[in-house]
Amino acid sequence: MTEKFKCPRCGFEQPPTNDCRECRIYIPKYLEIQNKRLGTPTDNRNWLKKMWDLITKSKCPECNKSGGQEIKRNLISTSDHIGTTMRRESHYDKNNRFTGSTYRPISVTIQTKTYNVFYRCDYCGYEWSKNKKLTSPII
Repeated sequence: MTEKFKCPRCGFEQPPTNDCRECRIYIPKYLEIQNKRLGTPTDNRNWLKKMWDLITKSKCPECNKSGGQEIKRNLISTSDHIGTTMRRESHYDKNNRFTGSTYRPISVTIQTKTYNVFYRCDYCGYEWSKNKKLTSPII
C-alpha cells in the first residue's frame, strides 16, 4: 500500500505530488502563502525534502520495493530551543483604514522530538527501523 497525504487546501487524499489532483493548486506555493499569512517561516526545499522522505522512507532495504508500513513509533528524546520567526503586524489610521503592514522578528520555542520508527515490508515481511526527528514551533 502506498503512502497518501491530504491536500492542505481541499483535503483530497492522493499519493505525494506537488499538484493537487482535485483542486489543481501547486502545493509548495500554497503552503508558502499560508505560512506567510500565519507568520511562520517556510522553506520550499525543506517541504520538498519532506515529500521525498515520505516517498522513499517506506522503501524496503531487503527487497528494495516501496510499500513498508510504519508499525510502531517510540519516543527517544525531546528537546527545546529558542528560534525566531516573522510576525505580521497590520497598521491602521485614526479612521480605522488599513495603511500597511510590517513584519517583525519574534522569538519562539521550537520543540524537537526524536523517534525510533519501525517499519514492516508489505511484500517480503522484512522489518527495519529508522530514527526520525519532528520539529514544531510552540507559539
